[in-house]
Amino acid sequence: MIITSEEIRDILIKNIYRTDYLAPRLDSAVKQVIVDQIFSRTVLVGRDTVRISHADLSKITGISTVTISKAMRELVKEGILVLVGEYRPKIPCEYKLNLEVPDALTPWLSCQRNPFDFSRTLQSGNDEHRDEEEYELTAEGHAIINSIKESMTRAERELYRKKARDELLLEGKDLSEESIEQKITQILIRGFSDEKKRRYLKYND
Repeated sequence: MIITSEEIRDILIKNIYRTDYLAPRLDSAVKQVIVDQIFSRTVLVGRDTVRISHADLSKITGISTVTISKAMRELVKEGILVLVGEYRPKIPCEYKLNLEVPDALTPWLSCQRNPFDFSRTLQSGNDEHRDEEEYELTAEGHAIINSIKESMTRAERELYRKKARDELLLEGKDLSEESIEQKITQILIRGFSDEKKRRYLKYND
């Protein structure tokens, strides 16, 4: 499945709306977990709805089926979760999240981000780094990058992998191990001084 830049932008906007505006409205950690699960199975994979049972949600989250069922009913009543079709006992129902992001958002907390501004900032940053594909490392540069990667702790490595995956997703590129490693290399090179870049990089004509 190929994801367009517009679809990626829509995912980013809805994700920030979910974390910064929807999450504060949820009055329990259980509801937050349910919303996260439904979001992962709809918006993140390009689907509008998902059919899932309370028992499956219980298995995935480790929360009792009784607690899941109660929270699901409350989420539907609050309009956060939408039941598609009719409810049928003992049959997995189809759900969708109510994630209609208003064009004009008024933050009520200082830490809330504007999802539209944030997506534009990310896209702008993406444009600035497009010329990264126009250079290649010298032999000495490869040795330096490999040395940096090998000296990373496991936690540092995971942080770089997450940042690389996020950027690749924004760019609409595949998330293969090769592309992730290349993106980590690009991220590391950004931290080089101008002097190091002149020494360890050679630009293609």
